Amino acid sequence: MHWWVLALAGCGRIHFDPLGGTSDSLAFEIGCADGEREGLAGEPTIAACSATWAGGLDLRAPRTGAACGDDRGPCSRGADACAIGWHLCGDTGLLDELQVIDASACANAGNGAWVGASSHCGTNVDNMQMCPYLTPPAVYGCYANNFCAEPICCGSACGGDQLCKDAVFTGATLIAGDVSFGCGGVIMNATIPISGFLCCRD
Repeated sequence: MHWWVLALAGCGRIHFDPLGGTSDSLAFEIGCADGEREGLAGEPTIAACSATWAGGLDLRAPRTGAACGDDRGPCSRGADACAIGWHLCGDTGLLDELQVIDASACANAGNGAWVGASSHCGTNVDNMQMCPYLTPPAVYGCYANNFCAEPICCGSACGGDQLCKDAVFTGATLIAGDVSFGCGGVIMNATIPISGFLCCRD
């Protein structure tokens, strides 16, 4: 017989800690592969999952199946931080799945910066007139660098772009990282420190 412990912390952290490790079924309920959600508590289809990694990660790279996260070790793919049955938000280039929350909930997702698998405008050609004219269902890329490469972000440590800020929330889309290490090659020690990933339910 196993006893399961559910802890809810004031910072929005949700943690299932089964004796002997995190089961896939409990991780599925949380959204994060390590069974612990660091932000967006109470949201049934979107979770903020802390993780570490080395080097640059292409956030559109497919999962390996090796669960990772701050309680399971470093990630070799961002998608591995999401529980089975979840994926990195925005990995298809369609961002409507993030709109189950509003801009305020995203900005207050937790004390950190969690990124999705999408840059924040439809082209990274250095033409600042392109981003304001995208209309749904615009498909967004995941660029490694250059204009608009930064990934979309939720959390109190995210930043903003002065021009291209309509991708997810009109006038209020947040980003993390910088144009040198964008969605296609995101690193941890970017201009804005990145805490982990946004995972969305399949």
